[in-house]
Amino acid sequence: MLAAALFAAAVAIGLLLVWVTGSLILLGLGVAGILIGIVYTAPPIKLVYRGLGELAIAFAFGPILMLGAYVVQAGRLSWEAAVASVPMGILVALILYVNEVPDRFGDASVGKWTLPARLAPETVRRGYLVATLAAFAVIVAGAVGGLLPLLSLIVLAAVPLALRVHAGIGLHYNSPYTLMAVMGTNIKLHLAVGGLLLSAYLVTILVALLG
Repeated sequence: MLAAALFAAAVAIGLLLVWVTGSLILLGLGVAGILIGIVYTAPPIKLVYRGLGELAIAFAFGPILMLGAYVVQAGRLSWEAAVASVPMGILVALILYVNEVPDRFGDASVGKWTLPARLAPETVRRGYLVATLAAFAVIVAGAVGGLLPLLSLIVLAAVPLALRVHAGIGLHYNSPYTLMAVMGTNIKLHLAVGGLLLSAYLVTILVALLG
């Protein structure tokens, strides 16, 4: 009942924003977000049980969330907002990904086949590294290509955090309690990248106003 009430509140707020903005794009994004929220665990689709939960979270908390916020404020979509949303979605999904590692046996026992429950430990560890590098690569490509502020390259300062998590997964893979510190660092990675990217935008805007 609580979940239904929260979904109803989200729909009501979303419809109000659609009415205020008059944007059908926003309506489409909202519908997609609600559907992902439902089919994430609801049968018969149950995305998280099929190894698709991480991808669903990346999409919902990346492009859907950020593009929705952008459309509310700007009234349109943009490639810049789309590119900026991708790394944030990847890093949010990686929070879930690492947190699933200590739950992999319990998840598998009830048919919840998350990626850590499906894959070998070394594959999980390499998957984390590939995904984080992809997140940073998107930002670098966006900055070099002119879609994001050049100052966005400051996010590379967070690369050591990603490497610490990558190493920590290998060291503490079978030790849930010591892995908790790695999980915390992984959350800090998302906060650091988001904060640095925001700072890059604020400084760029400030320089433009003063210039």
